[in-house]
Amino acid sequence: MKLQQGALPEGASVPVEPENIEYLGHSIHQWRPNAYICDYYTRRIEEQGDLGGEMIYWERPEGGRVFHAGVIAGGWVLSIDPKFETMMRNVLSHFGVERNV
Repeated sequence: MKLQQGALPEGASVPVEPENIEYLGHSIHQWRPNAYICDYYTRRIEEQGDLGGEMIYWERPEGGRVFHAGVIAGGWVLSIDPKFETMMRNVLSHFGVERNV
């Protein structure tokens, strides 16, 4: 909830973050006049430096693993950013996905 600003909306509560989530990094949001990001409650937030979406890895206690890249348009990013592409190949390999060429 690093991007949370202001008081909670009436009747709202902050979700409890599960244990053992590994914070891997964050995307950088380009703060421009017509570009904005929202907090958890979809309220437009004011500039907060370079913080954007958070990249996480989580091994769930019940089993299963979660990777979240911290981006909405990850598919598009794959087509233009070789570093992101390499990272996603490594993530998929970690999850046991074999690459077919």
